[in-house]
Amino acid sequence: MAHDQAAGLRRMMGQPQGARALGLFGTQAVPTALVCACLAQALSARGSDVWILDEAPAPLDVAAQFGRLAPVSLEEVLNRGEPVLNALTELIPGVHCLPLSTGNVRPDMLAGERWHRVIESLKVWTEPPQFLLIHPARGDATESLALGAAERLLVLTLGRVERTRAYALLKQLHRVQPAARWWVVILGHADGRGAQETFAALEATARRFLGVALQWLGAVPLDEGFMALRRGVSSVQALPRDRPVTRAFRQLAEALAAAPACADAYPHEAFWLKMWALGRMIDGGARLGPSLRPLHPPPMNPSVKRA
Repeated sequence: MAHDQAAGLRRMMGQPQGARALGLFGTQAVPTALVCACLAQALSARGSDVWILDEAPAPLDVAAQFGRLAPVSLEEVLNRGEPVLNALTELIPGVHCLPLSTGNVRPDMLAGERWHRVIESLKVWTEPPQFLLIHPARGDATESLALGAAERLLVLTLGRVERTRAYALLKQLHRVQPAARWWVVILGHADGRGAQETFAALEATARRFLGVALQWLGAVPLDEGFMALRRGVSSVQALPRDRPVTRAFRQLAEALAAAPACADAYPHEAFWLKMWALGRMIDGGARLGPSLRPLHPPPMNPSVKRA
């Protein structure tokens, strides 16, 4: 009900159309997928439409965190010549998943005429989502389409080793493709002990050596509710509303939604073109280097053929 009311209000008030893209990266696969799933659920609960572009295979994909199995991938429907939206699966009301591929994305999937089919097909969706969460297949994710997002979310747990790994990941991704904004979520103790200190140390290091200003989004307590999710005991939507982990994700969603979109963000259609350009560079064998600058999408022209 809240989802329907919010969508109606957006139409009445003329809120600008388009998805706010957020790439999720983490030092551990399962916690990162869980954060993506829980954040999507919390954003939906506050009335936002959320799509998840998932590059990860089961059981490390986001659908598995909801106890679901995505029936078909984008790659499969393109191969069959079916409508692209056949690959869009509703996980819960307000949250849809678009699995990218059953394996590594092949270069022919990102051929110009095929990717334009994706963009044209998405136009039939009456209202683009407010959030597009991009979940990479691996933590290092240097070949992920999530690098096309102007905003990124870094997920890590407490501990000096994890902080070192998080900085190494941040450094690697920054060298491949800088981002306009980096958020940080730390999985910590139920009382939040040490999370702020961990963030402060990581932020100071990133600012000094990379020139990257990290932004604090929040902490999620590693209580029995979150640990049960990690063990696969229950699905995300089964978490009681009054659990600390549930309240924490509600606060993360509110903080994220309250922040203005990045000035470097692309409109909905242009962003999918930007991902196409980035994917072609990756799958074409060209490895992205420190000299790469933010990509600008090519003109929308379905007649353009792959080089």
